[in-house]
Amino acid sequence: MPPITITITNQKGGTGKTTLTALLAYGLLLKNRRVLLLDLDPQAHLSSTFLNIKEIEKVNDGIIQLAGGQHFKIRKIDLGVEGSRGSIGLIPSASTT
Repeated sequence: MPPITITITNQKGGTGKTTLTALLAYGLLLKNRRVLLLDLDPQAHLSSTFLNIKEIEKVNDGIIQLAGGQHFKIRKIDLGVEGSRGSIGLIPSASTT
């Protein structure tokens, strides 16, 4: 099956974009799909949720570096789903400093 691109966007805050994205990724993982999340939100709620960090400024490689043509690391997220052949990768939002 060819890759599928799903974009979740809305200019208004508090509409559930992060929650929907996380749940969709988890559901696809349960279906043995490989998922790559790109966090483009400057507030980086998705990145901080999956990476379990409080301050996104600690992330110094991510989407900003990708846009600038620099090297970056895709982080593999382990949610402990036994028997799943799927995977979740994350390119986090990152500080511009």
